[in-house]
Amino acid sequence: MPGTTTAKYHKNFVREANRWDALVSPNDYSTQIFRSAFGFNNQILKVGYPRNDELINTNPDEIAAIKEQLGIPLDKKVVMYAPTYRDNQFAEKGKYTFELPFDLDDFRKSFGKDTVLLLRMHYLISNALDISNYSDFVYDFSNYPNISDLYLVSDLLITDYSSVFFDYAYLKRPILFYPYDYHLYKEELRGFYLNYEKELPGKIASNSHELLAEINHALAHPDMSANQKFMDFYNRFCAINDGLSSLKVVNYVMHQIESGV
Repeated sequence: MPGTTTAKYHKNFVREANRWDALVSPNDYSTQIFRSAFGFNNQILKVGYPRNDELINTNPDEIAAIKEQLGIPLDKKVVMYAPTYRDNQFAEKGKYTFELPFDLDDFRKSFGKDTVLLLRMHYLISNALDISNYSDFVYDFSNYPNISDLYLVSDLLITDYSSVFFDYAYLKRPILFYPYDYHLYKEELRGFYLNYEKELPGKIASNSHELLAEINHALAHPDMSANQKFMDFYNRFCAINDGLSSLKVVNYVMHQIESGV
């Protein structure tokens, strides 16, 4: 983060983390990361994230109601683009800039008749994207408070290095990865915990031409339950959440209160 060193940021975070009595984890992999990255030695509740209960429990009628609330056509496919920010596109303390890495005219030409595009920029991206000429099929929901609603109404997620795909995978819908600056990000910016080329639950497009082709294929094959690579990822990272994570966390807190811990 701008204004502090990585070492100082990590030291402060570890100090804060060890003030927590418990930490919620969505899977074994995350538990290991939390232990090592946060230096966290207290109790970990491996029950899944409560926020993802909504992704499991919401029915089709409720999804249609969310679409109507957002003003999204009910008769069109919905593609969401949710990239992360880049440390090298610094604007001011805690703020970054971003430009779309694909041409909206090409997107509209390929999919505009029966598809809409939702944009969800990272909260640290400060510049507003000019989509005034594309109001018939591009919707900017970067400031919408509940990203789970956007997951639910989307038929396909496109991202790069953002962690949003971990949550979206609960829906068993297609995910595409567009790491147009892969080598720069890997070698100079942040790097990865996962093996990016082998472990992701979706196809990787290296240029805008490949991206459009993969979108077309993904929209034609919406159910990922039969995709073995996807299901391997799902079983590793998502299977523990049964839609009752919120209840389990509440029960834990109530037990702690009642037992005077």
